[in-house]
Amino acid sequence: MAGEQFVIGIDLGGTKIGTALVSDGGEIVAHDYRETCAAGGPEVVIEQMLDAARQVIAHAGVPQAQVTAVGVGAPGPIDVEAGAVVAPPNLPGWDRVPLGCRIEERLGIA
Repeated sequence: MAGEQFVIGIDLGGTKIGTALVSDGGEIVAHDYRETCAAGGPEVVIEQMLDAARQVIAHAGVPQAQVTAVGVGAPGPIDVEAGAVVAPPNLPGWDRVPLGCRIEERLGIA
């Protein structure tokens, strides 16, 4: 794994969060599935996503410096320029939450 680069993919849904660490060769090297605590609001769910991302990195045993990108799939429309979800139908209270920025900043991945 030395010298390899990895990306994190997060699938955010109203009931489940799926997270995977994927090698630059396309291999899923670690994954995590958990229920979405949607009733807790955006900050609680973002913390769940961050915890899942950190878990897959730790489980794979790769240095975080080798993780070069994070991609998030979220329900509903996305404001690409702002990196924000726009009124997702199954996540009440999420209108214009700047999800992309919050994930990148807190994980230290740009």
